[in-house]
Amino acid sequence: SVGGVMDLIGGELNIQNQSFYVGYGGPGLFRQQGGTLDAESVGISYAGTHAPVDRYELSGGTLNILYDLTIGYGSSGKGEFYQSGGTVQANRYVVKHGKAVQPSGSAIANEFWIGRNGDGSVAQMEISGGSIDVGKLHVGEPEGYVTTIRELKVSGPATITTGVLSVANVHNDTLA
Repeated sequence: SVGGVMDLIGGELNIQNQSFYVGYGGPGLFRQQGGTLDAESVGISYAGTHAPVDRYELSGGTLNILYDLTIGYGSSGKGEFYQSGGTVQANRYVVKHGKAVQPSGSAIANEFWIGRNGDGSVAQMEISGGSIDVGKLHVGEPEGYVTTIRELKVSGPATITTGVLSVANVHNDTLA
């Protein structure tokens, strides 16, 4: 777990049978410029809103996740995932409370959720370059919460490949 600042420049960080948290009980910033990080799950902002925000920056290398990448993991956490290069591979990529920004790089997942299980949360994804290859892409969830904002913005030379696209609540969920 990262509270403070940690950099991965090269090599391999293998967290076997464990989750990796950025901002677990204190402000966290994890910067991956190269190398490989392998973990069972990755949570960004486990609990509490830390100023300015708990953040994972991926500019190179590979992030391999067996289960979930969750941005805004805890009920009060607010996280940010900024990908300007490299590759993310995960079973599920979930923007729960916070924001994911991808100007370049690639993300591969079986399921991609923007807004999930969060009353009053703001979940946003902006992709302006690179690619997302996903089996199912969900913006919002069927139950929906009227105060929740879930938003996917696509611009520039970005590519999204998906087998299923669902936008759950046309009043609160945005696909632009």
